Order: sequence, then C-alpha cells, then structure tokens
Amino acid sequence: LVHFLDKEMWDVLAKFGDSIDIYVWVHGSEIQPWHRREFNYKTTEDRERAIKSSEKREEFWKGLLWDQPRNLHLIFVSRYFSEEVMEDYGVSLRHDGYSIIHNPIDTDRFIFKEREEEDRFKILSIRTFASEKYANDISANTILELSRRKCFEKMEFTIIGDGVLFDEITEPLEQFDNVTLHRGFLTNEEYENIFEEFGIFLTPTRWDSHGVGRDEAMSCGLVPATNRISAIPEFVNRGCSILAEPEDHIGLANGIEE
Repeated sequence: LVHFLDKEMWDVLAKFGDSIDIYVWVHGSEIQPWHRREFNYKTTEDRERAIKSSEKREEFWKGLLWDQPRNLHLIFVSRYFSEEVMEDYGVSLRHDGYSIIHNPIDTDRFIFKEREEEDRFKILSIRTFASEKYANDISANTILELSRRKCFEKMEFTIIGDGVLFDEITEPLEQFDNVTLHRGFLTNEEYENIFEEFGIFLTPTRWDSHGVGRDEAMSCGLVPATNRISAIPEFVNRGCSILAEPEDHIGLANGIEE
C-alpha cells in the first residue's frame, strides 16, 4: 500500500514483478504537471524550476500509466481527480486498474451537533498557510469585504494555521477586534472539539482532490463556505454549502451574509 509514489520507490517495487499486488493512493502533488499548480509560482525562476521538476515527474508517470502493470492498482479520492490525471497524461486507465475511494470521515470523532441560531455569526477557518493552493488570501478578502457591511459587527472570526504566508495574509485582519488570529496548529483533541463553537467553516480553495477538513466540519454540523472548483462540487452543492465561483471572495461574502 503506497502513498506519494515516485521513480525511486517504483525502482524498488518493480523488482517484485507480479509476486505482490501494489495499491497506490494518488494524491496530487506527486503526479500533477506543473501547470496544475501555476498559482504557486511567483517569479519566472519559480516557474522554470517547477517546469524542470515536472518534466522528470511526468516522464515517470507517463511510462507507468501508458503501460500499467497488471499488479498495479491506482486509488483516487474523487472521480474528478481520476479524470484530471487521465486527461493530463492522455491515457484511459483500464477499468480494473483503478478505484475511486473517497477519504473517510470519522463520524465517531466528528459528531453532529444541532446548531443554535447565534452560531451562524461564528465563523472558523483552519488551514495551513504553506502555499497559495489553500487560498487563505481569499478568506482574508472575504472578511475584508464583510467588514464593509452592517452584518459584520455581529460576526466573530477565528483563523487558525501556520506557514510562510501567515504574516502577509493575516496582517490586514489585525485591525479587527472580532477577528482572532491563532498562529499554530491544534492537537487532535483540540481539533475535534473546536467545531462545537462555530456555525460556518470558511474554507476556500484553488484546488482540491477532496477536502477532508471541510467534510469533518460538515460532519459536526457546520456550513462550509468554499469554491466551485476541481473536485469540490463532487462533495458539496448549494443545498449544504456556500458555494462561490473560483477566486470569488465577493460570492463567499454574499453567501455568508445571506
């Protein structure tokens, strides 16, 4: 059972020939061509490095996918992602060569609690600030947009996370008394319990193969506010979420206000 397969790992596994069955979970960063994460590249140098790294990665995966061994079975967490990979590599995987298995949500840990009316004013965001993919800047712009509206004075926001982009993204939010910035990460117990205090989970994205944190929040009874992009519509719709278009912080603000 393999995660984040690369050439070096396959060089070892291939020596076993057909003697073992190999199941590979495909996540994203280890297989995607550079252009799928173009939002991460700020400079020409960043882009050129990404292209060079991507060329080696694509060469490995193309060889593997175009001549998929019988004992190799790929697992994707969403149908969208499986189709994206097949499109990128110009291949149609054989029917018995892959499965769609969504990430499980542990409903014994993330327990549903009926929300109170006042919970709708309490908005939570838990994200890493490691890259642009996690779209924390869209969260910040959503809060800034709401700050221009009358409803803002009733709202409370809690932003939790860490990463190289934390200071830059959260600096404009420091002016607000109703925005709590928590730089750092939560223990498992803290993470399980924190959803009890909120009604809306602000979790925009620029790409996701699934979105586990969003679904854990939903399991607890929160309404997610996110973007209609990549695999997101496979898991949420307007009946259970605030679903804005890609990059649309105004749409998120409108949904939260509504």
